[in-house]
Amino acid sequence: MIKMVALVKKLPHLSREEFIQRWVEDHTKLSKVLGMKGYRINVALEPQPGGHVPPYDGTAEIWWESVEFMQAALASPENDIAAKDTERFCEVLHFVYTEEFVIV
Repeated sequence: MIKMVALVKKLPHLSREEFIQRWVEDHTKLSKVLGMKGYRINVALEPQPGGHVPPYDGTAEIWWESVEFMQAALASPENDIAAKDTERFCEVLHFVYTEEFVIV
């Protein structure tokens, strides 16, 4: 399984609730790229245990059967629209492309 992990920092003027609304409710309607086998969004807890501030406000995990399926999805016009939409809620967006190894 090939997975793209996104590390997301919200725009500073957005509240946590606005960030969640724009990402989880609105953006996901645009970002369901063809061929995805799964899509998970993880929003950082506030406050964090121990009171520290995390470097990111959340992560997303999207996975595909193969690198070829992922490349086709990321090259699609639908992905272009979803990528542009991230400017509505993201200040920072980093991607890590991974191969998943399921342990449990």
